[in-house]
Amino acid sequence: MKTKQLFDREFVIAPDGIYTFAYLYQHPKTNLRVILLGMNHIGERKYFDEARKILSQCDTVIFEGVKPHRWKEYIKIWNDIDKILDRKARPIDKLLGTNCKKFWEKIRNRIRWVAERRALRENKTHWICGDEQFWLNLRKDKNLAAYAKRVHRWRERLSKKYKHRLLLFYRRKLSGLKKNKWSKQDLGEYYITIIDNLVFGRYCAVVLGYKREQMVMEKFDKIRKQRKTRCIAIKFGAAHIARFRKQLENRGFVCSKIIKLCNFSF
Repeated sequence: MKTKQLFDREFVIAPDGIYTFAYLYQHPKTNLRVILLGMNHIGERKYFDEARKILSQCDTVIFEGVKPHRWKEYIKIWNDIDKILDRKARPIDKLLGTNCKKFWEKIRNRIRWVAERRALRENKTHWICGDEQFWLNLRKDKNLAAYAKRVHRWRERLSKKYKHRLLLFYRRKLSGLKKNKWSKQDLGEYYITIIDNLVFGRYCAVVLGYKREQMVMEKFDKIRKQRKTRCIAIKFGAAHIARFRKQLENRGFVCSKIIKLCNFSF
């Protein structure tokens, strides 16, 4: 397997594993330190142990998603979105959904991984939800319908060639799993197959990214003005990190160190 750099080089599939990155920034005038931690939302336990160690030095951690007590609401929101999308789905989209579900059900039994929300408990008092309000706003029917419409519109822009390539991947890997032919490199191939697409990348940015990232930076700007704050972490999915880096650098922060984190080793 050749090395593949995804999400503006923030998510790397290499011959020996999958990697994300942590960036240490500092402002030359205020000396405020910022740790920008790009994550995959599943990984090996040692990956999250390393992430926890990095975050332990921060006064405040701004994280992606919702607090644990709102997790059921968050899941319900995505289930409701999926129901709306299913009503609009083309036959190929329904086939993709069915095969994707089977694929993940099968590999759960083959790879020992930990979910981020279980590995990094987000109920600490100095951990702040960066984009929780975005998801809670979707509890209103009109907001949910509008968001689902945006997701559907972007899904329609994905080419038939891309969808058929993805469907072929699922069927090929499911066949291999039945024959007990499987390795963790297949997980890397999955990420390359689904993410290495310009339209998909744009979808992640526009539909899943911009508004939530704006909310995060608004919270960040409020927190950094507090005198006692010495170190702030922003812990978000790797797909968001390149844009967060630009936001920090536009505010005068300078990157002093890059840490490579092994998400899955092959």
